[in-house]
Amino acid sequence: MTINPILCQFNDVDKDLVALLFTGLTKPDDKGGVAPDLAKGWQVDAEGRTYVFQLRPDVKWHDGHPFDADDVVFTVKALQDPEYQGSPDLAALWKNVVVEKTDALTVRFVLREPFAPFLTYTTIGILPAHLLASVPARELPTNAFRMMPVGTGMFKLTEATVEYAVLQRNDDFYGKKPYLSRIRLNFYADHQAAVAALQRKEVQGAAYLSAEDMAQLAANQNVNVYRSHRTMSTILYLNNKSPFFKDKLVRQALARAIDRDQVISFAVQGEAVPAVGPILPGTWAFDQTVPIQKHDPAQAGALLDQAGWVTGADGLRAKDGQAFVFSLMTNDDPTRIKTAEEIARQLRKVGIKAEVSASGYSGLLQNFLIPRRFDAIIFGWDNGFDPDGYSSWHSAQATTEGFNFASYSNKTVDELLEKGRQTQDENQRRQLYSEFQKTFADEVPSIFLYYPGYTYALDKTVRGVRIDLIDEPSARFAHIDEWYIKFRTERVSATQTKR
Repeated sequence: MTINPILCQFNDVDKDLVALLFTGLTKPDDKGGVAPDLAKGWQVDAEGRTYVFQLRPDVKWHDGHPFDADDVVFTVKALQDPEYQGSPDLAALWKNVVVEKTDALTVRFVLREPFAPFLTYTTIGILPAHLLASVPARELPTNAFRMMPVGTGMFKLTEATVEYAVLQRNDDFYGKKPYLSRIRLNFYADHQAAVAALQRKEVQGAAYLSAEDMAQLAANQNVNVYRSHRTMSTILYLNNKSPFFKDKLVRQALARAIDRDQVISFAVQGEAVPAVGPILPGTWAFDQTVPIQKHDPAQAGALLDQAGWVTGADGLRAKDGQAFVFSLMTNDDPTRIKTAEEIARQLRKVGIKAEVSASGYSGLLQNFLIPRRFDAIIFGWDNGFDPDGYSSWHSAQATTEGFNFASYSNKTVDELLEKGRQTQDENQRRQLYSEFQKTFADEVPSIFLYYPGYTYALDKTVRGVRIDLIDEPSARFAHIDEWYIKFRTERVSATQTKR
């Protein structure tokens, strides 16, 4: 267990605890943007490189020590330390940022170049300099702080073991104080054990549930199930350099041949939302006017005919003597395999044969996805809240060092993505990403299949619960200040699953 906001990225239990115990300069809002948190406001210069944050003057750490700019500077410098032991992605972002304390309640960040998504990174929890300033970055993962942390969040930790954690309401919290005065999180070896505990009323909530778990809970009249979906997407990556998929007409045909609703029903038992593209519905940059390529097998066939792939006597399409038989790969997750099998079944109806194969996650990534040695691969990608798609769809990222796995190249898209990440004005960014979505919908460089659902079960005695679009399961606690218990007790238990 490592309850530290800059080291928790690899463990869901740690992230859950961090979400309750720590706060950042900003926090996600309900539309995929950010709102003030430890910072009461900020300014960005005209160039988009300098951010000045004004900190709240009324914040105290759980031990009563006042929060100030030193804490922010310490946290960023810990992320920048060459011996930082956490997420390489976080380190890569922060290493190019200069952080300066202007005064006790003002912090300035200077970026090497304009980067509009920067604000989304300021949601990371801040660490207490007065407790950790003398601890080298390499020792943070083993320091005693990891088991009994001190944060600025609405709850503070009073007890932690490998089996449970007990949190008490922070009555000195600077924001809206939660109704709940105490939370106990129980940790189970697997989600089946957590569901069993909920069924026995040993706990009042269960997280990390599968479709099978939800089916088991369906008959329980004492439980409410809350559903949302993740910023994660399941994508059918098409190699745009493959002889099968270099033609836009073929990619458009595949988008119409695939019935996303049927894929979701077969592969994930309905626990997902059909995906519509690289920018998430419900977020501020999503353009709902962009046409969606709907399931239409007849139109798919017409497009394939137009592209020169004609149906032979065996029902299989061919062009210039080459049969339309391609390799459809994925990792060995049962849900992904079912997804691939259902897509193969649907494509066969329009004369295309997809040969499904699966391998381990790391092998698929290292041997096929990164070197672009594939025709098509089903894989997951976390869109995040910000609409910046540079790393996924800009042609400069179509290398083994980048994440443009589809090897997609479009000069117009490149320009839109470059401007989008450099423009501070939200309305201008919205227009740029609207044009990006329109081009993407027409070009179909890959096919977004579904956004995995997120389900959370709570006893009906727990009220005031709402769960919005989430990037992490820990985000289910975003509105925990509104939760309350129906009867006369202030205690609520919530289950947790070890990862």
